[in-house]
Amino acid sequence: MPRPEAPPDKGERERWREGARRVRLPRLSELRVPIHPRARRFGHAIRGRIPRLPRIRSVISPADVFTLTNGMMGFLAIATVTGVIQPADVPRLGQLFPGLATDDRFLFASVLLVIGMIADALDGIVARKFGGSRLGGDLDTLSDTISFVVAPAFMVFAKYGADQNAYPALIAAGLVLIMGMLRLARFNSNPTESSTVTFQGLPTPWCAVAIALLILAGIPVTWALPIIVVLAFLMMSNVAYPKSRGKATILALVMAGVALVTVGVILFFPNNQPRVLRASFTLVMLAVALLPFFIARRGQLRRVKE
Repeated sequence: MPRPEAPPDKGERERWREGARRVRLPRLSELRVPIHPRARRFGHAIRGRIPRLPRIRSVISPADVFTLTNGMMGFLAIATVTGVIQPADVPRLGQLFPGLATDDRFLFASVLLVIGMIADALDGIVARKFGGSRLGGDLDTLSDTISFVVAPAFMVFAKYGADQNAYPALIAAGLVLIMGMLRLARFNSNPTESSTVTFQGLPTPWCAVAIALLILAGIPVTWALPIIVVLAFLMMSNVAYPKSRGKATILALVMAGVALVTVGVILFFPNNQPRVLRASFTLVMLAVALLPFFIARRGQLRRVKE
């Protein structure tokens, strides 16, 4: 059995204390982990409590309800195009709206996108009238990505991606997706664009509506895919398009009226759908092509007068 070690004598203890004095040990306050002010305010880092999160109704404003409606319409449009939702399975849809009695998934998805576009326009009006929330900008970008970027890309590939057109349709749909995401990211990162009277590049709702009308108007694939590629690149261009402010409000009201008439014909007058869809597609494409020219011309005349 080993013998226990003898306790250190008094002189050895003094030498240990002297060595501890020479070595600088950190104080207790220096060993503490710094606490973030929010964590200190909530108290969960000090007292071990979980912070109480704000309620949903205190975070979401009335404008955000329209923004979320826009995102939901985009989600339903994607589900319709991919075949998860069949228009024929919706109860009493054909009885209420005779134009949707046919099992046309692209027609039903286009109507959903138009509803999302109306909700997207209303959220800005409600936000300016009643105020928005801190989540409004991010929610608007996410909803626009779903409704006006992802859903049109699905529509392009589902419509034109059959047989030998699979790779060209995949490229066109991919360009719509990539350019649309870049367009929205550039809008968020540019703080001056929200204070101007024009958009830099084709807005994503315009591109989505043009693609939907292109599909519904029955444009041949040899013309449709090049037009879609041009629309995709226009979103990331420096071409100016008017906002619904000042004199351009009249133009926005005219386009909204055309959209409502088109949707009304689709829903209630199925026999006139082909003519109205082709006319609406022509009008939208003329607006996309000619509005930047008029804006540039007006800017040149203004510089000449100055």
